Amino acid sequence: MATLDASRTTDDSANDHVSDHNVLAAAFNTQSRLIATPELSLFQGAPSLAIQNSSAQVWALDAASTESVAVSLEFPADWGNFHVDLIWTTTVSAAGNVRFQVLGTTFGDGETLAAHTILGSLTAAAPGTLNVVEVSRIVTSQAVIAGETQVLQVARLGADVLDTYASDIGLIGVRLTKAA
Repeated sequence: MATLDASRTTDDSANDHVSDHNVLAAAFNTQSRLIATPELSLFQGAPSLAIQNSSAQVWALDAASTESVAVSLEFPADWGNFHVDLIWTTTVSAAGNVRFQVLGTTFGDGETLAAHTILGSLTAAAPGTLNVVEVSRIVTSQAVIAGETQVLQVARLGADVLDTYASDIGLIGVRLTKAA
């Protein structure tokens, strides 16, 4: 992991500042990765991009059907396992439960694409207040397959009987955290 030498003195030149920033950013980025809304792509159904409360771009996931977004990525070589947290918000002031699922698959060069399998499911309580941000852990300690591309699909199961929140939710992003 990169470290920043806080005892080092620098002048005010732009090069020293940029260098310090890059070292510090690298130190933080080795432990987690935020996948923001623009990096997620439409996968299933018809989720729409929206601006929530003039402050965050979100994927609006429907209350009446299954809608999902996905991302393809490769993990750093030193990640053995990872956790998945969903960062989401309510779009109206109403109580209820939201049903989420994360699915995934991996593939390498020359391999056959496989169907997504369920990595985790979660029923989360909506806070009942408009624009409250929730962070919900949905996958704990999923194994990384070194050298392969991981596809993660995040779905809201709006038609599921356990999903009782009657409005769209806004998916802000997905945080991946190194577990081992």
